[in-house]
Amino acid sequence: MLRIRKARFFRGIRLVLLVLVAQAVGAGAALAGVPGSYGGPSNAELDAAREWLWENPPNGSNRAERLERMAVIQAAADELDKHDGRLYLLGLGKGSKDLDRYGALYYLRRATDHAIADLRRTEVKHGLVGWHLYNMGYVFKTPEACFGVDVCLRDATSLVGDLDFLLVTHEHLDHHAGGLVKAMGEAGKPVITRFSRHGMVVEEPCVLTLGPIRVRIDIGDHSPSKGGVNDMLMFEIACGEAAGGCVIYHSGDGANYGKMTPEKPVDIFIPHVSCGGMDVAQAIRHMNPAITFVSHVMELTHDRRGARWRYDFAYEQVKGVPEERAVVLTWGERWLLPGTEVRRH
Repeated sequence: MLRIRKARFFRGIRLVLLVLVAQAVGAGAALAGVPGSYGGPSNAELDAAREWLWENPPNGSNRAERLERMAVIQAAADELDKHDGRLYLLGLGKGSKDLDRYGALYYLRRATDHAIADLRRTEVKHGLVGWHLYNMGYVFKTPEACFGVDVCLRDATSLVGDLDFLLVTHEHLDHHAGGLVKAMGEAGKPVITRFSRHGMVVEEPCVLTLGPIRVRIDIGDHSPSKGGVNDMLMFEIACGEAAGGCVIYHSGDGANYGKMTPEKPVDIFIPHVSCGGMDVAQAIRHMNPAITFVSHVMELTHDRRGARWRYDFAYEQVKGVPEERAVVLTWGERWLLPGTEVRRH
């Protein structure tokens, strides 16, 4: 029987948050505020890379040129410790805003500010436009709706006036912004999660109608281990005729593609690059989408020597997939469904 209920925060989630805060404030303090500790690309080099990537979205033949610019972002990220990433993204500590002297955080702020401004200027007449914000966080806009999935961003609460609803695959802090979840709930806007008292808590497969958008939910696995089974919401989002019939499938940190069971042909597939050792290329073959946005790349709160998957690693994982069908979007990039008509204000 389907259970969708209002719920209190799990005590375990509160504990995890407190532990993360303590780790970030304690370990990050050693780096925060140390002048001259950044030795990566200059802001001018980062701006040049960002502007080029904005003007040259993936087109099926420009991967090599895009990777050259991604390497600039990568070099900046390699200078950033995960604890400073947490301080900045979670807005912890008095000096957290100053951390954007690090190239990766400077780039992230400039890129996402530009994307949000573009989102607000864009009127979609037909079709769909998507903006990649950070990690697995995307905002999509159609002629009839604007919604976010797994939006995790320092100033995410600024989006509450733009979004009609918000979908969150799971409770990990790199997949949602608590302030945005709360603000959406307080504004009376739908929030679909596994965990938050500010929205609907979904624990079993179901279908929801959110205005003109139909959302079908599969339950996935975060990892093959016993503790990682049936703990992931995976969203099949049918965006309607005005959006060109576009269907998005966002699997969050889903590590078992056998549980990804879309009812309709998928236009945009958004999987984790390597969760639980999942073969993302095989997952793409299983889903057979028109295009895949390979995601969870360059997650700055993860260890730069561990689960902070690099751009070149992401493309290595999909080397057997045709270039036009598997792409990596950098922070703040925009993508238009073929045939989309927009007007800029």
